[in-house]
Amino acid sequence: MATLLSTISRDHSEIVQYYKNILDSPDNETATRWYNQFSWALSRHLKAEELVVYPALKNRLGKKGKIIVEKDQLEIQTIQMKLENIRSVKVDSTEFVPALESLINDTAGHFNEVEMADLPALDGVLSLGESKRLSESFMRVKLPDLLHSHTSNGFLFSAPFSWLAAPVNFLCNIPRKYPDKTMTRKDATKTDEMG
Repeated sequence: MATLLSTISRDHSEIVQYYKNILDSPDNETATRWYNQFSWALSRHLKAEELVVYPALKNRLGKKGKIIVEKDQLEIQTIQMKLENIRSVKVDSTEFVPALESLINDTAGHFNEVEMADLPALDGVLSLGESKRLSESFMRVKLPDLLHSHTSNGFLFSAPFSWLAAPVNFLCNIPRKYPDKTMTRKDATKTDEMG
């Protein structure tokens, strides 16, 4: 069973890898699939932070935790707005890569701060068992949530809304294309070379 910090760090690494897969894609269809995976994973990750990490920071770190959460919420609101804006841009557009780079720069900055400052502060007051339970909760509540950006200003309202919106979000994701379960960047390149 992993700790909260290791679980979130692993999630961050996966999201960054999806970004790299977008840039390394051999064609627009593959890039679109990796972008869909990237945006879906990032949305779920941010929502899980909001539902699991923020309450723990507030409860365990008191005033310092509230300050961290307020700062993180502003960062996440910016990321969510950029994520929402890029959804309407096609991967073959000249606007796509600059928009994606702007999004990943903000995202990487947030990830770095979470891993280097926020979670170590929280880990310092958690027992190993508490950290593992939070890690399990984090993984359990990662929701496929496409509507979260519309509620990013109402954090108290957005959590229950996200649970209610999950079935709608699932249906919205059906027509989107994602990488095959076995597809890696190397697999995508091999498929392109063969076809």
